[in-house]
Amino acid sequence: MDTEKTSFDDAEKAAQSFAWDYFAFHAQQRQTVFNFFIILNGASLAAFAATIDKGAATKLHFVIGCVLAISSFLFWRLDERSRRLIQLAEAALKEIEIRLAARTGLAWLTILTRSDNKIGGWSAKLESFTQIYRLAFIVAGCSGLGIILTSIF
Repeated sequence: MDTEKTSFDDAEKAAQSFAWDYFAFHAQQRQTVFNFFIILNGASLAAFAATIDKGAATKLHFVIGCVLAISSFLFWRLDERSRRLIQLAEAALKEIEIRLAARTGLAWLTILTRSDNKIGGWSAKLESFTQIYRLAFIVAGCSGLGIILTSIF
């Protein structure tokens, strides 16, 4: 094989490194933000559970419900932004993979492109971070609304 054909030049290596660093940063940031969401919701639900039998806590329950509902919306919006930023990096990495696969003759190097293929079946609706995170945001938001309604009535 011709060495020139199979090797990446410095510009392609720099592009790959840049795209990967961008992807890794935003993917890590997305995970960190979701972890904060889980901690905030856990603390809110623990506060609600600890005061559920206290009749004088209806104002606190209203606040807890608001925290759950509003934070679910805000964290969902942050997650959507992070997801879009990650997709930008994925698009760049897919292009780099295609070039690398063509240069090496190794079609299996198009990992990101092939990872878009769905597994299928009934569970296909819940196989990505986005789908699972959305479900968590919806459940927490609806829980918050439920707590608000029970504190009012």
